[in-house]
Amino acid sequence: MEDMGEEQMEVIDAAFSKIRSDRQLRSEHHLNEQTAIRFSTGDLENIRKDFLKTCQEGEQMDFDHFSSSLGLLGAEDFFARRLFAIIDLNDDHQINFEEYSRYLDIIFNGTTAQKSMFGWRMIAGSRSFIEMRDMYQVFY
Repeated sequence: MEDMGEEQMEVIDAAFSKIRSDRQLRSEHHLNEQTAIRFSTGDLENIRKDFLKTCQEGEQMDFDHFSSSLGLLGAEDFFARRLFAIIDLNDDHQINFEEYSRYLDIIFNGTTAQKSMFGWRMIAGSRSFIEMRDMYQVFY
């Protein structure tokens, strides 16, 4: 078999680079995909009341209040921080009611694909791949 020329290698590298970037874009799209919230108006009112009880001031929850609202689960810093980052869709280091209700909607009403993606994000964060250190942090 003949050795490939430099030009052919560049073409192959460019093709693989395109494939990787396409996968990255698809992954980012799925991570940020939002659907309509499927709770009833009454349920949303109850969720809002509970949400506002947890907020110290105003209508947003910071990490400390969020972590304390998790009870024993909040004691595990990695878990609480990763969950907070997933819920905080606009990365402003606060969780507002819309973000909170979208999170609960996925947990209670989400499709299998949405729940799977949520689980993926708990392990991988916002990346499109999982490293061994991610698995170690989750399980140990």
